[in-house]
Amino acid sequence: MCTMFSALMPGLRELRTPLSTGVLWTVSLWMLSLWLQVGDRIVNSPATQRIVGQFQSLGLPAQVWQTIAIVAIYLVGSLLVVRKSPFSWLTSWLQRRRFPHTLRQKVDMLNEGRPARRRRFRPVTWFWGKLAWRGPLPIRHLMRVPMAQPAERFDAWLYSEFDDICATGAVPVSRMAEASCAARPGFNGLYDPKTIRNFPFPGGEEHELYRMFAECFAHEVKQEQGAVELLIQMKLPDLHAEIDRLKVEAEFRFSLFWPLMLLTIVLVFQWSPLSLLLLAVPPLLARDGFRRIRQAADKTWGALMAREVSSPFLDAVKAANPDELRDFATIYAR
Repeated sequence: MCTMFSALMPGLRELRTPLSTGVLWTVSLWMLSLWLQVGDRIVNSPATQRIVGQFQSLGLPAQVWQTIAIVAIYLVGSLLVVRKSPFSWLTSWLQRRRFPHTLRQKVDMLNEGRPARRRRFRPVTWFWGKLAWRGPLPIRHLMRVPMAQPAERFDAWLYSEFDDICATGAVPVSRMAEASCAARPGFNGLYDPKTIRNFPFPGGEEHELYRMFAECFAHEVKQEQGAVELLIQMKLPDLHAEIDRLKVEAEFRFSLFWPLMLLTIVLVFQWSPLSLLLLAVPPLLARDGFRRIRQAADKTWGALMAREVSSPFLDAVKAANPDELRDFATIYAR
């Protein structure tokens, strides 16, 4: 009995998210139409009456129509399921317009020529200072601070892996180092550190190039999370089941965010201002969803750090011949 129930649970979780999303969106939009006084006009319109009359002429029992309605709600909900974040459209829009870079430029212009105590938007500059990664090699020296968050520990592990490879006398360079719009992700090759040391890097020093290589190295591995999860599914099915459960739970919470927000706003105007208290529910659900996404990522990267699985990029770096190092200045000096 327990085995059968555990086998049914993944399917029930997959069914719950689109069905709940479809029901919430249907209820929210219907209440919105009643509030805007367009629901009655739609129901009583000649076109709607004609369509309803044609369906009634079929003579199907009520159970069939209920089943059709549930299937339609499920299909609509499956189209409206949020996979990653309820704010992904906003972050993508801001990134396309280079909002963080533009904001930093505006802050620097306002603070130009001002003493440190009189600078404006100091929290913004402090935040960017925390995000900035400046400092000479070795990279491992930058990561000796104990990391509290698992994601930060994974970053430290990636930079440590890059540092270990550099210690062997070879620098792994990804295709992203080409700084071209046509650059494809993936491993480019191992380069001779002497050629990098003599490369005339504009506006920076040698450690700036190494910093760029390390960031590209970490970014390439992180972009292969799907491939790592596929390897976990094949080699560690129990761990993959736990990761999948966390991701499905996060999708469920993300998908309920916007219909709950819309339903709360409609209730505020149609029922009582006390409904404003319900506005705290969607952010709490989104926060819990982000927490579960982080937990799923931590389990994925934990298996990678334990070397139970690997990633295609790391496999390509390990498979490269360290005796055939490329000349960085010859390839990129153009």
